[in-house]
Amino acid sequence: MFVDDAFAPLLYSWWVPALGLLGIVLAGLLLWWSLRAPRPSTKPVQSSAEAQRSRQTALSRIQAEYERFEAGEIDLRHFHLRVAAILREFGSQRMGRDLTSMTRSEVEAAFPRGGVGILLRRCEQPSFSRDSKAEARTTMNQVSEVVSKW
Repeated sequence: MFVDDAFAPLLYSWWVPALGLLGIVLAGLLLWWSLRAPRPSTKPVQSSAEAQRSRQTALSRIQAEYERFEAGEIDLRHFHLRVAAILREFGSQRMGRDLTSMTRSEVEAAFPRGGVGILLRRCEQPSFSRDSKAEARTTMNQVSEVVSKW
């Protein structure tokens, strides 16, 4: 091949750099939108009067379960399961999101403050304790603290 047979270099068409620039702009807009997307609210949806009623209802239901435990009608495991269910219902009413279908780790991630995730973790622990009454009493103390703050 001789030097005289080579072709002059061809330039890209105008649309190739324009398409590259458009891709960069779209990637930037996608990044900006994903960072600015609204996050789910962690603010309560109830008024203070509704919240107080929800707290009283939840605490009275948990107190009734504690009394059933003290009377020997249910064991520690069942008591903790009922406490967890009542807490999830209370949280669902309070926050306007269905906590009954969320895992404990999802509840902890969605609502890091308030101690609900820690209390749910306590309710998940196996109920093999030397002193079941002390475990139930400790759970009741934590429940009253968490529910009154939330």
